[in-house]
Amino acid sequence: MDKVDLGDAAISGAVVAEFDFNNNASAAGAIGATTAAMIFGDATNKATIANSIVVLSGTTDVSSVTAVAATVDTVTLTAGVGTTVLFATKGGDEYLFMQGGTAGTDDDSIISLAGLSAKSLAVSNSAAVVTFSGAAS
Repeated sequence: MDKVDLGDAAISGAVVAEFDFNNNASAAGAIGATTAAMIFGDATNKATIANSIVVLSGTTDVSSVTAVAATVDTVTLTAGVGTTVLFATKGGDEYLFMQGGTAGTDDDSIISLAGLSAKSLAVSNSAAVVTFSGAAS
């Protein structure tokens, strides 16, 4: 898994940033509770996706970015290579994730958004476009 950290970026006002992975990025489709329960084999400990944002529940909601990335890999795997989502660890650290296409995180990429508050994610050609709410927290 490739990990990039934006560090302590000083941002004020609404900002849009494009992250181009040199791959055809695609927005993740919604994964509701029923489908997530089937993917994870558990109705409580799972991850769902709405508006390209991953929501963790039960034992998947942890502080370890490595553990959460593995969960995100699982929930985005069937959508295929280039699937892009936002996720946050239990501690509130936010990340941009791109699916590499195979099971496991070795071929995935994540970018730490370092205390910035991401509002939304869209896809434009090969780039993931993240809109931030403004000031870093």
